[in-house]
Amino acid sequence: VNKGGRPAEYDWDSFMLEVIRRANTPDGLPDSQAELVRAMLQWFADTFGTEPAESSIKGRISRVYKYLANAKAKDNNPDA
Repeated sequence: VNKGGRPAEYDWDSFMLEVIRRANTPDGLPDSQAELVRAMLQWFADTFGTEPAESSIKGRISRVYKYLANAKAKDNNPDA
């Protein structure tokens, strides 16, 4: 069903699924957000033959790392 509006230029759902897949590997996500940004830029290029602006990926990756840091802090201090 077409909901109207311009279709998304990039498949961000697949992007997030790939981030989750990488997080579930034995090595998990890299400690450095920059390393994951570079890897995901390459993933877009390899998968779709094009890549979004680095800032678009940085924003999404940053949200993932912030969420994980907040979740870890809550897990370590459940009374807070």
